[in-house]
Amino acid sequence: MQDGRSEGSRPNDGAAREAYRGHDYAAAADLAARIAQDALERRDLDVWWDNAVLSIHALAACGRFDLARDRALALTRHPDGQAPLRRAEGWTLASQNARHEGVAQARRAVGYAETALSLLRELDLVASPELRGRAYVREAEALIAFIGAAVGCEDLELAEVEVPRLREIFDELPIGQPAALAAWVLGTMDYAAGRLSQGEAFHSVCEQLLDPRADLRTWGRFHKAAAFARLDAGLTEDVGRHLATARPILRFVGNNEDVAELAIGEARFRIRTGDLRGALDLLAEASEAVADAPPRYRADIERWRSTTLEQLGDLLGAAEAGRAAAQLYRLAGHDSRADDALANATQLVRLATAP
Repeated sequence: MQDGRSEGSRPNDGAAREAYRGHDYAAAADLAARIAQDALERRDLDVWWDNAVLSIHALAACGRFDLARDRALALTRHPDGQAPLRRAEGWTLASQNARHEGVAQARRAVGYAETALSLLRELDLVASPELRGRAYVREAEALIAFIGAAVGCEDLELAEVEVPRLREIFDELPIGQPAALAAWVLGTMDYAAGRLSQGEAFHSVCEQLLDPRADLRTWGRFHKAAAFARLDAGLTEDVGRHLATARPILRFVGNNEDVAELAIGEARFRIRTGDLRGALDLLAEASEAVADAPPRYRADIERWRSTTLEQLGDLLGAAEAGRAAAQLYRLAGHDSRADDALANATQLVRLATAP
């Protein structure tokens, strides 16, 4: 790998973005951090900020959510990052990363997103109309972070609080990724609330606006999320298409969490369509592939393995998988899920050993 430096001088400003586009996220994180530091020393604050943000995105792409969150919080405190739009972006980045670190951090992530929204809502866009376009994009990002963090806390009622505002500003967002991500989240929330036709409409808009040539990983993750939204709503139509689109992409550019979620989605689809043995094989492969993933994802695999074994009539095997899920959920801070999994496992043992 090249070190991203032009001959005899400072790091090449485009090297980190090139590494990121090539899915070499570790290199992108390192290069962007070095470019940012060099730019800060030269007082080129736009290049500093852009690369500091890129380094955070690259760390998140590597699964280093803790370090990405810490760097985002550092940006909110940096004396050169105190402009409202920059501070709001820093708090939003902190929220986006904290929500992946378990329930306790997801609760903090809600607060980080609320801080970003508060900063943005203090802006006087009438007096500063030149900020309007960027402010709407930043607000949409903060709203999406808030909704995602609330969902991470398993509080859909809280997540719904900011859905109307995201709908309100949707038409103000530029065509492309900002509007696509908003449509993705609005569609998913509509499916979760039983607003199926609206969910389908927003996801269709997202699919039209996303460009896989510009961001292949986001394209794959959208299709994975669209499959989950339909499965959660009790639907099977189009689930196979979405999973088939996501599968080769996320196996190539996804992280452990993507691989785990993809396997769970495919297993759930097979359960729904009656291929229980196929579902069990997928979950066994996924369990080996994501042994180092955060406990929540491993817990989900064990939970669905328990469901599949129960449907196959192996009640004691299902109970064993359920107990494993309970332990992992507890480790992840999902106490209510842990209690449910343990209660179900206890019931399965009673049924299996009943005279």
